[in-house]
Amino acid sequence: MPSLTTRISASAHKSLREISKATGQPMQQVLERALSEYQRALFWKQVDIAYKNLRKNPKEWKEEQKERSLWDNTLLDGLDKA
Repeated sequence: MPSLTTRISASAHKSLREISKATGQPMQQVLERALSEYQRALFWKQVDIAYKNLRKNPKEWKEEQKERSLWDNTLLDGLDKA
């Protein structure tokens, strides 16, 4: 895998080194995991903002609730008999 160089602060490098030492994982792996978790958190924050904006529009929110209720009917579709 090709590698690139990115500058980080001395304190960030120290933290990266400490986490690497504590977990036994290479610093690159620690950094990749941290970025992945940050990206996931950012995604869910954007989802939350989108839902808050949707709720501000009564017509659209009602439509969302209507669609959600249709999906709720399929949750146990046939599974309760198993």
